Amino acid sequence: MNAVALPTILHIDDNDADLEFTQEAWSEYGSPATFLVARDGEAGIKRIQAMLARPTKLPDLILLDLSLPKVSGHDVLTYIRRQPALAQVPVVILTGTPTLEERARSLALGATDHITKPTGMTETIAMITRLKSILVH
Repeated sequence: MNAVALPTILHIDDNDADLEFTQEAWSEYGSPATFLVARDGEAGIKRIQAMLARPTKLPDLILLDLSLPKVSGHDVLTYIRRQPALAQVPVVILTGTPTLEERARSLALGATDHITKPTGMTETIAMITRLKSILVH
């Protein structure tokens, strides 16, 4: 019997509550997935470098906060988009402080989507639905 590999989601965020909330929401409203975590921009880049060293272990989706210690989310996004092996991996910005300029910059740097972190149940379900649709494309 062949086991189906679960999609791998790399979540780069320095806020433990946001990390936990997103994983719980995905567990509740998403589909089975493996979550990997990096808690700052530098750790995110190191995690990606380790994954690039084993191309069979690339993430299926990257969730990225912009306000990160050590290396900014925009710099992490730039690094990701400079890696040819990650060209098809969707990168979704999850931010708690959205601005039109920030959204435009993220999309210009190659983000697949730019989502404001949800504050209520309806927004949470909508976020997970969007992420699931991005994951399957």
